[in-house]
Amino acid sequence: YPDNDMSNAFIFMTQASAFVDSGRAEEAIDLININLKTAILQSDNFQDWKYEHLFLKGRALTRLARCDEALRIFDEAHKIYAEGKFEAEMLLDRSNCLLYLTRYDESYDTARLILARYNEDMSSLAMQYMAECRILQGRVQEALVLLSDLQKRLPCSLVQEERIQTEISTCLAYLEKQRPQSKPF
Repeated sequence: YPDNDMSNAFIFMTQASAFVDSGRAEEAIDLININLKTAILQSDNFQDWKYEHLFLKGRALTRLARCDEALRIFDEAHKIYAEGKFEAEMLLDRSNCLLYLTRYDESYDTARLILARYNEDMSSLAMQYMAECRILQGRVQEALVLLSDLQKRLPCSLVQEERIQTEISTCLAYLEKQRPQSKPF
């Protein structure tokens, strides 16, 4: 479509968003890339929209487990607006990517940034990510503290209560196995 056709760009963006939400991330990336090449998104007047496209592309890449690419795209979006309207979602996706890349401390620290700055649901999901980092690092007692605190926040629209219960049970079983057996005298 012509570079100056704003309505087509908007349609592509809306469709790309729906594709990401419905598990069709590869198709979403194709549409986003078309829009990113247009003169509209190269203009300084539309940096907010470029930021939104980059966020959505990073989210799609995260869903495809193309985490190195996603992190680069999130960095590009962050350069446009360091505290943009999708910052919390980007931090969660960034934490998820870092977790996938086994960069646990970075993932933990990224999720922790959400705790004091964003709403209760986002903070609860961040706590879950933090606990999962600690579990994967073998720091089960720290994970249990986070999971216990998280359990007090439930119900939460972004966290599956059943998953938290399973993680708590798994951690407790792990600690029980690690406890030294007492020897009879």
